[in-house]
Amino acid sequence: MSKSVFENALTIVEWPYEEHIPAIRCPITGMVVSLGFGPEQDPDTDTPLEPADEKCPTLLFRYHHEIGMEYIRPELAGAIEKKKRELVESGEFEDEEDIYDLDVIFDHPDELGEVPMIIDMPTRGLPGDGIVIGLDLARALPRA
Repeated sequence: MSKSVFENALTIVEWPYEEHIPAIRCPITGMVVSLGFGPEQDPDTDTPLEPADEKCPTLLFRYHHEIGMEYIRPELAGAIEKKKRELVESGEFEDEEDIYDLDVIFDHPDELGEVPMIIDMPTRGLPGDGIVIGLDLARALPRA
């Protein structure tokens, strides 16, 4: 069996919980996609960098363990709900309520777009326990 082209979509960024949160930037646009501090900033005196959200064409969603899921592109929420229905219809789950959005995203990164990238910043060494950012890098490219 051939490997999925999406299997390398997950990138883990180590973030020790006791340290100030780093700002994460889109690797294509350079825009900030998650609230945090840049390497040149002093967390004791500087204001954290704010995410670009809708201005960043690649940003799809952001999950924060204290805030929950934020869909920047609402159409992704619909695609996740559709996938949940399919999983229930296939018999893998009994109820859509039993399926977490992040589980669908981690198990089916192809639902994110043409060139998905999931940045996972676990705070306690467990995936999904901190901040997760979803991007579709192809969205930054002009369409022919």
